[in-house]
Amino acid sequence: MKQFTWKSAISVNTWTLKILGLWPGAELYKLNKYTFYMIFVILLNNSHILFQAANVVNAYQDLKALSTMIFSLFTKLLTSAKMLMFIWKSRTLQRFISQMESEEFRPRNHQQVIMAQSLLKAWKMIYFLFSVLVWSSVSLRTFYPVLDGTVKDHNLPFPAWYPYDHKTSPFYQITYLHQVICYWISGTATANTDTFIAALMMCIGTQCDILSDNLRNLTNCGNDGEFNKKLVDCVEHHKKIVRFATECNSFFNEIVLAQFLVSSVSLALTMFEVTVVEPLSIECFSIMGYVSSVFVQIFQYCWFGEEVEARLAIYDQVKYFHIKSRSAMAKFDWKLKIKINITMLKLVGLWPKDNDRYGLNMYSFYTLVMTIFFFAHNFFQTANIVFITDLQELVANLFIVFSEWLVAFKVVCFVRNMRVLKMLAAELDSDEFQPKNEEQKILVEPALRQWRMNYVMFAVPASITVSLWNVFPILDGTVKDHRLPFSAWYPYDFKSSPFYQITYIYQVISIWYMGVTDVNMDLFLAALMMYTTAQCQILCHTLKNLYNVPDFGKKLIDCIKHHKKIVRFATNSNVFFDEMILGQFFTSAASLALTMFQLTVVNPFTSEGYSVMFFGSTVTVQIFFYCWFGQEVEVKVGCLLVLKYHVSGVTVESRLGNVSLEINC
Repeated sequence: MKQFTWKSAISVNTWTLKILGLWPGAELYKLNKYTFYMIFVILLNNSHILFQAANVVNAYQDLKALSTMIFSLFTKLLTSAKMLMFIWKSRTLQRFISQMESEEFRPRNHQQVIMAQSLLKAWKMIYFLFSVLVWSSVSLRTFYPVLDGTVKDHNLPFPAWYPYDHKTSPFYQITYLHQVICYWISGTATANTDTFIAALMMCIGTQCDILSDNLRNLTNCGNDGEFNKKLVDCVEHHKKIVRFATECNSFFNEIVLAQFLVSSVSLALTMFEVTVVEPLSIECFSIMGYVSSVFVQIFQYCWFGEEVEARLAIYDQVKYFHIKSRSAMAKFDWKLKIKINITMLKLVGLWPKDNDRYGLNMYSFYTLVMTIFFFAHNFFQTANIVFITDLQELVANLFIVFSEWLVAFKVVCFVRNMRVLKMLAAELDSDEFQPKNEEQKILVEPALRQWRMNYVMFAVPASITVSLWNVFPILDGTVKDHRLPFSAWYPYDFKSSPFYQITYIYQVISIWYMGVTDVNMDLFLAALMMYTTAQCQILCHTLKNLYNVPDFGKKLIDCIKHHKKIVRFATNSNVFFDEMILGQFFTSAASLALTMFQLTVVNPFTSEGYSVMFFGSTVTVQIFFYCWFGQEVEVKVGCLLVLKYHVSGVTVESRLGNVSLEINC
């Protein structure tokens, strides 16, 4: 197996920090050229901040100019503080890298490498997204005078005071270049210091995954000597994780606190700034780019913090020694309970027959044709946005286009992860996932009933919305003018017959494909969460009845294996739909905002008004059932943890002695 190293995994981040003078490497800061380079970069950047701060005295009477300077100044001051913190704590940072490269922190097998790469992939994606947004915002801001023509008046990108006349040549050109260089330094430093902190949190989360996997594999030890050695290794690994997390928190706690405070103030000032600038001007776009950067900046802290919490929760569930076993039970067809869901997925090309996967067969060809058919519809609608100049029409198109591309993204995820889906479906048929008796079948029925109710609640408004969209030109009479249900660009004259009728039918089929696909993919994700909830209920019921069974040891072993299967099922489910849910929440938030705006400009009692309202209700239900079933999983896991500790602390000690082993570090 190729050796995995954390240093190479985040090499782009550390390389960029090195360019900024913030990463001296193992040598630290000494009397050398790199230290002088670092001092030069810090003085250059801080001189720009000083000249901007001095200008606040001259602009305090102009509220617009003052707000423009302050939100930019706050961000730069925070970035300067982060740079100084990185320099001051350079020894600590190098110690972090050494700990990350230690033997305990490295994945030990291919499965653990996959675990590490899963979270690393999310970090790289956020690193790229944050960097692009920051650089776009910086580019727009630094070239703003050139783009709006005020460079002729010798205007600078940022208002600042200088002890010389900066409007005369060559001082203007030198000062302009100084501001551009400093702002690029500040933007790049912001992106890379924040993502390095996120990388530390990513490493902590991954270490919890690796430790959990090592604990699960304790059951495969051949003898007591091997078990004891591996158990001691796990204890040492746990101690290192705790020490590493504590040191990381002490390093970035103050930075994160300052980041949230400054981001809140900057966002408030930016929202004010948006109200006083021209909506579609270069200045407006630069502000929007800045806002997007701040949102991603805050999001990455929240995302990776939550990932650490989630990993700790999983680790907490497996920190007891588990023993493998097999138990016989009656068959219960879980997939039959969501037969309508699977049938609809099969209809749209997203569920190959039985345990088959995509290959060189007719069904794969059918899936390819349907996907291209739908993607072409998205492309023609997206291409039309270029020709729209009216804000109302732009909003009316955007909230639909956002939703359509999200569905396209989900389709790609479904097809790409079909192997995982089939594996999850196969696990549902395993013996461990079967109810043990009729009482347990009755116990899981409410969860199944709730899922079916959510299916109807989501499918009905989605169907009504799609139907209204499809017949809207007929209802308002614009079909006479050869109007299509959706504005789109086509490389032919679609208003002439028979192209109009063919295009109309094409749009109807495409939007129905989108609706059916979206509903059934989302409900399938909800079904996975529902299955996790049901399995927790079954396991809780079995644990409660351990007191009254004669073959206690065998039943306990059955529970342990069932618990391991649930954890594996939940983990694989999360790997499958994490990206999809992230995209869903982002797109739903944007679509709801655009929908609310659309409601203010359409007649509420027209077919268009009703379709917009039903779309809003559909998106709300869509978000609701993710939250509902996610919360159900949290509640059932919480009940399971309480019961597990009770059984471990009382029943096991009284009846099996050393079967359960708690790791205390």
